[in-house]
Amino acid sequence: MMRPSGFSWVFMPMTSPPWIPGSNASMTLPRIGGAANQERERGLKWSMDLGRSIDYLETRSDIDTHKLGNYGISFGATHGVRLVAVDTRLKAAVFLSGGFMVQPVEIDARNFAPRIHVPVLMLNGRDDFVFPLETTQTPIFRAIGTKEPDKNHILYEDGHRNPVTRPDMIGEILNWFDRYLGPVNPAQ
Repeated sequence: MMRPSGFSWVFMPMTSPPWIPGSNASMTLPRIGGAANQERERGLKWSMDLGRSIDYLETRSDIDTHKLGNYGISFGATHGVRLVAVDTRLKAAVFLSGGFMVQPVEIDARNFAPRIHVPVLMLNGRDDFVFPLETTQTPIFRAIGTKEPDKNHILYEDGHRNPVTRPDMIGEILNWFDRYLGPVNPAQ
């Protein structure tokens, strides 16, 4: 956790995502067999980890737990759909370079997206090769239950992006959280 800017961040590292050598998962999981079971267990574990992390934050007097948001990048954005839907303590979300992907039904984002009713900002590259616009980004964005204007999908003339190379993305993210969670007061 760090607080130099007035924000508090909880990092939830992915310990065995599909691109780490030795992981049996893949970006397109079969509906049967070990990889699907492994992905289901991983997804459920991440949901529990998030809940426990927020439980801990609620014990801290220096954290305003009424202003918690979720920020996920790529695989974290895809799983973030489920996480935001199941934990109502999250009050806003930003999904960067994410979209729909084939997952076991118990953790499939399509089953959770309609249950999201907090403000959601999606930031994607129009030419994303990991999460293509028409087949992954647009379907998940449309499925999210939040009503406009509290739901926005911003497209960049890019591919699968890292915000470090796009300071304008960072501005969009910070403005979204300021709008829906309130501006940060570092003096607190």
